[in-house]
Amino acid sequence: MKIAIVNNDDFSVLHFRKELILTLISLGHEVTVIVPVGKYNKGLLDLGVSVININVSRFIAIFSDLIYTIHLYKIFVKNDFDIVHNMTIKPNIFGSVSARFAKVNRIVSLVAGIGYIFSDHTTVRMRIVRELVIVLYRFAFSFNDKVWFQNQDDINDFVSLKILSRSKALLIKSSGVNMDKYNIDIIGKNNLDLLRKELRVPSDFKCVVMVAARMIWSKGVNEFLSSATLLSRKYHDWCFIMLTPREDTPDSVPQEFIDQHISSNIIVIDKFRDDSINFLAIADVVVLPSYYREGVPRTLLEAMSLSKPIITTSERGCKEVVVDGVNGYKIQSKSTDELAIKIELLINSRKDRVEFGKESRNIVGKYYRSSIIIDRVISELYDL
Repeated sequence: MKIAIVNNDDFSVLHFRKELILTLISLGHEVTVIVPVGKYNKGLLDLGVSVININVSRFIAIFSDLIYTIHLYKIFVKNDFDIVHNMTIKPNIFGSVSARFAKVNRIVSLVAGIGYIFSDHTTVRMRIVRELVIVLYRFAFSFNDKVWFQNQDDINDFVSLKILSRSKALLIKSSGVNMDKYNIDIIGKNNLDLLRKELRVPSDFKCVVMVAARMIWSKGVNEFLSSATLLSRKYHDWCFIMLTPREDTPDSVPQEFIDQHISSNIIVIDKFRDDSINFLAIADVVVLPSYYREGVPRTLLEAMSLSKPIITTSERGCKEVVVDGVNGYKIQSKSTDELAIKIELLINSRKDRVEFGKESRNIVGKYYRSSIIIDRVISELYDL
């Protein structure tokens, strides 16, 4: 089969779809990745795929979106793909439309969380954008054979909004984790020592770490930093680290807010790092107080595979991976006090940190191992 994977950035494909791609290639399929130019293009080529570069604007831009759709159509016609797999909003919409007009045999999409657009907005502009996206999704998904969702709440929302029928929705929780890579026993101690040295974290300090994809309020930035401020005054041998790359969106956290919370044992890294595994590995506790409309947060699964106890919210996506009191704690969103209480429980119990961490890895092995997810994608989404 000739299979196209369409995404809006090369990093996501290389780091989150690598195992899927390698499995498809090992089964004799020909894989083409369609993404903008980026520094991870070479890594994709090294996997043995073909790469076609095409620019896509991040925000709504009628003219450039039309050009993007036409370019995709030409690529699909020229390459005669058997399956087109779209990922993220714009590929899901414009890739699905282009693939149908190009008469691609099977069209599928991934909705890995419904994101900021589907949040409850107060501004007129964002409500208009949301309604436009719903209309576009309805049109595009009418051409899809299957749409992969990562939690049941998102399926229920899309069905209730009449974006697609329930029969087209496929629930596969997460994109899976490579447990061989995310294994604390093979993480090089030298790498962790170098990271501690870079961050100026003493070797005998314990760490609470939050890793999120973006520096936005809805990832729980306020809750984490406020809790860290309270606890750092009491626990001087604990360090609180936040890895949240900055970006320009309506939900972005102002620099002034971050500056108010930084201290000797509260560290904020606001630039993209491709060594997030090391940040998770030095953690004694991993936290994600998100109320963003997640699919299933990748960083939580990575942390769990690294045998870390986790604390996250009872919001969609997040609640899927934590069993309260078994591998971590579940809290209400936007609750600084509850987050601080749960972090403090783990600070004061090494026994729970160890036992919760073991259970975290067991849960990943049972439900979220990449091989389990990939088998379902190939058989149920691709129908191979």
